[in-house]
Amino acid sequence: MASVRTNQIKKGATMMDNARDLAIELLNTMKNVKTNGSQEPTESLIGTDFLALQYLADHDNVTPVDISRALNVTTARISVVVRRLEKKGMVVRNSHPTDLRKFVISITDDGRKLLKKQAETQLEFATDMMEYLGEADAKAYIRIITKLAHRDDQSK
Repeated sequence: MASVRTNQIKKGATMMDNARDLAIELLNTMKNVKTNGSQEPTESLIGTDFLALQYLADHDNVTPVDISRALNVTTARISVVVRRLEKKGMVVRNSHPTDLRKFVISITDDGRKLLKKQAETQLEFATDMMEYLGEADAKAYIRIITKLAHRDDQSK
């Protein structure tokens, strides 16, 4: 698919057409965004693994159902995530204190260390990005991201 440039958007097109063309341009541009390469793939967490570990860092002895509800993902997905994190030594399973049919999950010291390391790496990446953008563009970027983060609040 050829990249669409905003200056090529035809006059008289509807906002929906313009928005679609701009979305295509955004997606094409995002394919070319380069990271600084500072994260080592074998030591970083992504997606649900990262979110689950963050949740466990803030909540002690939770069940997979608790994590599922908090992250709004299926319990089947959480089972896969917990197994993967357990294999890496990031979490442990223990018997539920009152219901022996269930188990609870806790973060390990290694899990906490990885979260801390990843938070430092993310801060370094974000700092580099903000420096590259410059103050005016960085503030505009934050304003736009904040607006997008609250768009569901606006539609209610």
